[in-house]
Amino acid sequence: MPDTINNFVGVLKDPETLESISKKFGVSLEALMSEMEIGMKIEKEHTEDEATAGVIVLHHLAENPAYYSKGEFKNEGDNAWPKSYKARHLEPGLVHYADIGEKDPVTGNPKGMTLLLTKEAIDRMRPSFKGKPVVNWYHKSVKPDDFKKGNADGVITGASYNSEDGWDWVEFLVWDSATKENCDKGFRLSCAYVPTDIKIEPGIWHNIPYDGEVISGVYTHMAIVDNPRYERSLIMANSLGGKMKGLWTKFLNKVTGKPEAKELDNKIEVDMDGKKISLEELVNSFKAEKAEKEKLALENSVKEMKDDSIISIDGDEVSIKDLKSAHAAFTLRKNAMDEAEEKSKKEKEEAERKNSEEESEKKKAEDEKRNADEKAAADKAEADKKALEEKRNADEKNFLDLKNAAEKGGEVKKLPAYESANDKMARGKTKYGEMTAEKK
Repeated sequence: MPDTINNFVGVLKDPETLESISKKFGVSLEALMSEMEIGMKIEKEHTEDEATAGVIVLHHLAENPAYYSKGEFKNEGDNAWPKSYKARHLEPGLVHYADIGEKDPVTGNPKGMTLLLTKEAIDRMRPSFKGKPVVNWYHKSVKPDDFKKGNADGVITGASYNSEDGWDWVEFLVWDSATKENCDKGFRLSCAYVPTDIKIEPGIWHNIPYDGEVISGVYTHMAIVDNPRYERSLIMANSLGGKMKGLWTKFLNKVTGKPEAKELDNKIEVDMDGKKISLEELVNSFKAEKAEKEKLALENSVKEMKDDSIISIDGDEVSIKDLKSAHAAFTLRKNAMDEAEEKSKKEKEEAERKNSEEESEKKKAEDEKRNADEKAAADKAEADKKALEEKRNADEKNFLDLKNAAEKGGEVKKLPAYESANDKMARGKTKYGEMTAEKK
């Protein structure tokens, strides 16, 4: 084996097994074996040592379970053109998130939460799906530039609700050949989304208890998988249809002599007191009863607690007495804040009331002044109109008098003419003569 290959294998120590890769990405062993065959053909072009080629293939598959099919079959021949698909992917139900919830006091990891995903929440999320990428084989972190980098295998072109079957459906285009091949094989859809609003309020859905409700969220991508699942959430009686994940039975394999597990159909019925009851109903009743017992046990445990009882909160050991003291202090502070807030609210309302009254009085005074000015203007206009009318009537009467007198030949009454000071002096000279020095 060449030194370069020896050095390379020395770096690639302890490759992951197909089983661990299958578990890591949620890809079936059958699919990985097919990918392994493709990879071996390619890697043996670079080394004649089959073991070395196998190590290299395993390391590549540990990074990307579709490492070789993407490179070998992408955009070949007529299959290079994008192909459109339409499929259902989600209906209302319960979703379990393993990475949220209160922390386990022993491990420090979140205990997880089961949340209700309603149709109303899906309706709010639906518009965010269009334009998001489609990826093959497994879920992965996606970014807006994945299209530019060539990391996306397709794109969501539409999303809608089907009232006939109660499911949400998507339309999407796929341009990657391996992805199209998986779609044509009957692989299923597994959507990925991030909840943006969660209401923590426990309840019961189909006899199954849950911790809260997803109010809204944003889709990130859609994965084409042979075994639908979420890396960070587990859909319960929701995306698979007909089966409840986690419903298994153990039996002894007569060939191997080893115990094995087999997933059961939740519609299988069991005889109980002469009645046929489905496993789903029995399991739901069991879970509801278990939750009720845990609730009662917790309530009884709390009732029996004393001031010196210790409980663990986020890794801290705290006594009930300390909790009561903290609650009393918090309540006192909260009441003081509430009182201050109420006082501030009342002062603000009083100031607004006074401002409103002042504005009202000011407006009233302005209205009264405007009305008075308008009345005075109207009275003056009426008086001017009346005086003008009286003058016009007098002029008309005088004109008629003159006209009537002229027509009858009678003496015409002359109106007094305007006489200036010079006119008066001239009239005096005519009547009395010039003034002499003695008169002066």
